[in-house]
Amino acid sequence: MVAQGRQGLMAKALACAALAWTCIGGSGSLAGFLTPAGSGPLPPAPRPAYRRQLATGRDGREPAVAMRANSAEPSAPTSNPKVRRMQFGKFYSPQGRQVRVRVNRHTNKPILYRMHVQEGDFVQVQKGKDAGKVTQVIRVYRKWNKVLCLGVNFVIKHVRPQREDEVGSRVQVEHPLHASNLLQYDKEEGVAGYLGIRWVPQKVSEGGDVIYYPERYNKATGNAIPNRVPPKWTPVLERSEEEEDDE
Repeated sequence: MVAQGRQGLMAKALACAALAWTCIGGSGSLAGFLTPAGSGPLPPAPRPAYRRQLATGRDGREPAVAMRANSAEPSAPTSNPKVRRMQFGKFYSPQGRQVRVRVNRHTNKPILYRMHVQEGDFVQVQKGKDAGKVTQVIRVYRKWNKVLCLGVNFVIKHVRPQREDEVGSRVQVEHPLHASNLLQYDKEEGVAGYLGIRWVPQKVSEGGDVIYYPERYNKATGNAIPNRVPPKWTPVLERSEEEEDDE
């Protein structure tokens, strides 16, 4: 009985060795693989095929790439799909990046950021590959403290076809950037500065009392910041054609 058990174990071991020899792409007989006096060293195992790391679009690198997009328009910030593995109540990754919307644990409602810019404001980029550029705010995302600006922070999107008669495309669009990278810009003075709030009299009540209203102004110049209508986003190719017609 003991001898039969040992023979069964040896047969299983030989079968496993043969399977391993086939997986690593070995050639020749299996005896050279099992015996110490084989016909040479083992062939190296094939290396796994790693994916090419995408550029982040900073420090002069190529712009970041968004794969499998369904629309050629700018995308809004979304939650990271890996946040389900994080502990409940954590909204930031270990690197300090926000990965999902902040929520009040008592009311279960999103917590909005207090933004120093609003749609239509002229701002100047202070950090990143587009530092120094003056642009206009298109959209504000208060849940993420991010801003979509016109003509800065470009990324490349691979748009998938939606119908059989369509062809996929590779387009260049703007991507939201963090609001801390922007400062208010005064076009008359050509100076960027912080946002200030001051109370100015704008109305007198029937009883003779003066009513004060808040007014936004640029701390660097002291000029008031008017409320402007945000520009409408258009594709980059159509935008360049319009600029050539204006010239």
